[in-house]
Amino acid sequence: MIQPPRRRRTDLDPHKPYLVERWEQGCHNAQVLREEIAARGYSGSRKTVRRFLNTLGDPTSVRQPLPLAPAPAVADVVRWIIGLAENQIESARQQLKDICDRCEHIATTNRLTRSFATILRRRDGHRLTDWLVEAEQSEIKDLHVFANGVRKDLAAVTAGLLVPWNSEAVEGQVNRIKMLKRQHYGRAGFDLLKRRILLAT
Repeated sequence: MIQPPRRRRTDLDPHKPYLVERWEQGCHNAQVLREEIAARGYSGSRKTVRRFLNTLGDPTSVRQPLPLAPAPAVADVVRWIIGLAENQIESARQQLKDICDRCEHIATTNRLTRSFATILRRRDGHRLTDWLVEAEQSEIKDLHVFANGVRKDLAAVTAGLLVPWNSEAVEGQVNRIKMLKRQHYGRAGFDLLKRRILLAT
């Protein structure tokens, strides 16, 4: 019995799924696609690529461009980055992951922001210097500005993370006095203000 000829495997075979995917995305230029798969290891000719593309049909007759998903708002991305991952819904986590996969700058910002938040929550001042170095070596200008501001008062910031004492009580009293002054529209003399403060204590 005569057997049908066995199809010979070509160098293009491993790249055909990628070509089909790019074709369906709307890229039908054989030269462009040949260059793309060449970067992925293909060493064959453009003619071979064109021959395979011809088997995919007429792009103008049945193929329609895939609809683009709406881009998230900047405020949403910021909220995803600064929020606790465990408090986010799965769709938000997935969207942030997709964005980070596509943009290295956002990925770096997300990683450094979360690591800094961890330092604050755990009051781990010993890690602050290493974080500053990493932020300064990144390509994110806003992180450079923030790190520079922290370095200018590094001793105080580190102490705030390591020392259990703080100035919350003093700041609370200052705010209370300011509130009493505003109630008199700033016209109360020292004696009256003193009596109001003592009576309110």
